[in-house]
Amino acid sequence: LWKSVGKAVWDGAVMDAKRKRKYRWTGQEMLVSYSSPLIKTIHGKKHLLCLMRQGLVSLNPQTGEVYFKYWFKSRTHDSVNAARPVVIGDKIFLSAAYNMGSVLLQVKKEGKDYNVLWRNRKNLLAHWSTPIHVDGYIYGFSGRHEKGGELCCINLKTGKREWATTGFNGQLNDLEPDPQTGEIRDKKSKEIIPFPFFGRGSLIRVGKELIILGERGTLALVTINPKKYEEVSRTSYKQIRHPVWTAPVLAHKRLYLRSENHLLCLDVKEKK
Repeated sequence: LWKSVGKAVWDGAVMDAKRKRKYRWTGQEMLVSYSSPLIKTIHGKKHLLCLMRQGLVSLNPQTGEVYFKYWFKSRTHDSVNAARPVVIGDKIFLSAAYNMGSVLLQVKKEGKDYNVLWRNRKNLLAHWSTPIHVDGYIYGFSGRHEKGGELCCINLKTGKREWATTGFNGQLNDLEPDPQTGEIRDKKSKEIIPFPFFGRGSLIRVGKELIILGERGTLALVTINPKKYEEVSRTSYKQIRHPVWTAPVLAHKRLYLRSENHLLCLDVKEKK
């Protein structure tokens, strides 16, 4: 951790008081992950939560003191932890792909230990997109590969999967690729449609709705509903094509979408 003046306050995710030499990462410890750390206040105490390669580490953000650790690592060697922890009160939700699934921890009052409320290896396996909590339910994308990727709703209390969708519930025989562009179109009407499956998409919350961005550029607006998948509308843009792995960003009534080669800005303010 660095102060604004550039002075190192402490170093490392796990401190060793007996070590006299400064810690030097060699890369062999495999501590690094793709999950960004976050600071949350739990039971009145600030926790720096770092989902590392091996699992979750809670630190004192001022001193680097370790509050607690939870092992959360797949047996698959090339696995990663990428989604951030989701904190709901004194509970911490973790999810990862590579046969890991999800777990819900409850931090004890003193802040230095926890209880495991439930563990489920099949309900939601978040690859990189961080799930969202709304009113006792978790919404997020599950799946290691594009094929089989699903948007899921999980009951936070029980860990039960309430529903899941690939983004398409029609008949594949009704669709065909356009011979000129390769885009997907309806066989009868020949109308070009957004790619039917979300794959490993991403999502953000806007009020009572979710904005979904699929891995191949399908943009959907979905009503938040723990009982069923309820889509309002969907569209797509030629500039936003696979791979689309960056979550959409909404700021000042503009929606930003990014693919590997393009950045698209949409004006989404209500028409008068």
